Amino acid sequence: MRVEIESFSFLCAKHIHSYDYVVDARILDFRGRGVQWQTETGLDAHVIKIAEEQPELRTLIASAAYFAHTAYLQGRKLVKLGIGCLHGRHRSVVVAEGLAVRLRQLGHDDVSVRHRQLDKAESLW
Repeated sequence: MRVEIESFSFLCAKHIHSYDYVVDARILDFRGRGVQWQTETGLDAHVIKIAEEQPELRTLIASAAYFAHTAYLQGRKLVKLGIGCLHGRHRSVVVAEGLAVRLRQLGHDDVSVRHRQLDKAESLW
């Protein structure tokens, strides 16, 4: 089964209907934790560390992984997972990358990750 994971901004979520499952990563609380919003992303070690300190991260990843694995057991050939947060550059990116790692651990080798807003910081601030 092919799994396509895409992080996105809820501010630009016109395409949200195209996903089989959507995760709202806004539950992760980054306020007051030293994230440099315009220069850092969810690929930076500092941001990843902040996310990993929150138990909600594991819950978000586990729920999406459960959905994808269940779809696999049901014989689906493709599953599209959308991971959203406000600007699509921090929380959703961390969750999307963590989800890809977890799915590969479960034996799903055909997993791709795309970040829709990662290079579009200026347009969202």
